[in-house]
Amino acid sequence: RIIPPNYLGSATLEGCTVGPYVFAEDSVSIGRGSKVEDSILLQGAVVEEGAVVRSSIIGRKTRVEKGKQVIDGLLS
Repeated sequence: RIIPPNYLGSATLEGCTVGPYVFAEDSVSIGRGSKVEDSILLQGAVVEEGAVVRSSIIGRKTRVEKGKQVIDGLLS
């Protein structure tokens, strides 16, 4: 499910909820059951299954592990 507005580049989305206000650079992957909103995901970032990212910045080639939450944070 995609809730606009967003910029999703060539992100791979698998049964997740994205938006609003998500900026995802190329090669980003967002896994099944994940929720991402009001966040920036830099190139190669991976949000694994069931993770939640809200109001955060996820750095290049950084992984948010399965089921984890990143809220109001910076992960690099």
